[in-house]
Amino acid sequence: MMQEAENFVGNNLKSQPFLARQVEGGLQMKRRKVDREKIERADRESRLVLDAERQAREAKTARLREQRLKKAAEILLAELKRPGDVESP
Repeated sequence: MMQEAENFVGNNLKSQPFLARQVEGGLQMKRRKVDREKIERADRESRLVLDAERQAREAKTARLREQRLKKAAEILLAELKRPGDVESP
């Protein structure tokens, strides 16, 4: 196992789709192993986080919109009920 690890060329194995392996007579290319389950699990977890964040944003937006509309309605009612205004005939 250690001998095989020493035969790999390069130090950044995560970014290399192929690994060069020293063999007699030159280098041999070997496809890097990919942990697909790990990638799929990370995708699922990130989707859950993104969905939760989106729902929180939408809830906040709805709450702020409701507050804004309520305040606008209060201002409008206050303007309509101002004392001293002359009503048009």
